[in-house]
Amino acid sequence: MKESCAHCGHNFSKEPGFYWGAMYVSYALATFEMAIVYAICILIFKFDALAISNLIASIVVVLGLFPFNFRMARLLWLYLFSGVVE
Repeated sequence: MKESCAHCGHNFSKEPGFYWGAMYVSYALATFEMAIVYAICILIFKFDALAISNLIASIVVVLGLFPFNFRMARLLWLYLFSGVVE
């Protein structure tokens, strides 16, 4: 992650451990995505509610979206606690 914004010069490195809270945001994003995939498996594909294929599909989607979740969680954490709103 860059130290500061090239456009406005905003400092992204607030303090050591600032982005640790983003782990909770990432967990919430992954849980939401898994719930959506689970619902799609049940409603659209007519899988059994306890089928192992639901779990496998959810895990594959969450692993595929990991880079997105990592960046989005940090972005949301920064927006929530940096005090910079444009």
